[in-house]
Amino acid sequence: MLKEPRETMEQLPSVFQPFLTWLTGAASKAELLRVDINKKPPSPIYHVVLAFLKCMIGVVISYTYFYYEYYILLIIGWIITVSGMRKLQVVIYHNCAHGMIFNDEKNNKILGWFISIVLLIKNYDQYKVEHLAHHSSRKLLTRDDDTLVFLMDHLGINSKDSVKDMWRKLLITIFSPIAHIRFLLGRLNTGMFSTNISFSLTCILFWSLLVLIVFFFNIEEIFVIVWMVPLIIGYQISATLRLVAEHRWPPVDILQKRERAFISLSTSSVFLGRELKVNPEFSLLSRYIKILLWWGEMLSIHLFFRLFVLVGDTPCHDYHHRRPTAKDWTRYAYARKADQEKGCVGHTHNYLDSWGYIETVNSNFKSFSEAAPYYQHR
Repeated sequence: MLKEPRETMEQLPSVFQPFLTWLTGAASKAELLRVDINKKPPSPIYHVVLAFLKCMIGVVISYTYFYYEYYILLIIGWIITVSGMRKLQVVIYHNCAHGMIFNDEKNNKILGWFISIVLLIKNYDQYKVEHLAHHSSRKLLTRDDDTLVFLMDHLGINSKDSVKDMWRKLLITIFSPIAHIRFLLGRLNTGMFSTNISFSLTCILFWSLLVLIVFFFNIEEIFVIVWMVPLIIGYQISATLRLVAEHRWPPVDILQKRERAFISLSTSSVFLGRELKVNPEFSLLSRYIKILLWWGEMLSIHLFFRLFVLVGDTPCHDYHHRRPTAKDWTRYAYARKADQEKGCVGHTHNYLDSWGYIETVNSNFKSFSEAAPYYQHR
């Protein structure tokens, strides 16, 4: 796990702090003092608009490939499109299920239906029931939990596996055409062909009309490249990478008791970035080179994971599990930091800060392997 880089980033000018807070997902103590946490948080509609806007921007950038034929435009377009799609699912669709987008449940359901139809994912009504169970301490990290089922059945990861084997299975799945087909069939089975007849018929009608429009305007190639590739391959890679970073496993005795400490220790942050070390004794040129290299890493590797995998409030997913009905989720980084500074009242343990995507997944895999005795007879 990376050494705490949040406070060391403050040696940079304060003008960079809002961007770094978004990029890393972590607010600093100093910045928290500049933010009025008692002020009414941004409306959830801000995140709804941003998610759809991301999809549109990504599609437009991908479309420019047909004019300029630069593959980099296609790659950037795909990344941004997937970022928008995933934000629609893990932030908007998810919060609709919690009744946190609109005050009216009917509107939450309409938006949830629309997102699940457009993204070809599990029908909203089924997802809502299953996801609320996911928050139960009795269901989380059991065979009744979608996340664990995905890891074990789709990735083939078992708690008896070594961390190295878990990584190997993850990478094989990401690049396996068969795994992608299975993933897609699972999406279709719980969406377009679900037991919810009215939802399935609506989904089939929507996609039938969409396909007819595509053929009518003779834009099959454009549609496949700018929308279907990110919707199927990009979305599924992103979802897979996200799910392995979502939860960690507490010690076996806490897993068995499943009391209040279980919720606190089954999630951590997934902050992005690393410590910025600039030795004041070095020459001015050496310090500038160090800072430029650090920015290069932040704006390449960590920015990619932020856009493609850890979208929206997912770096602070532990805040959602501890405060699932908190209305200030729309400014998640500051809300989590403020709660952390207060000691996370009502929970047995304060927040666990984990830095770096690779480091966090590695830690999660290790905790899963250490939980093998718990799953031995289950």
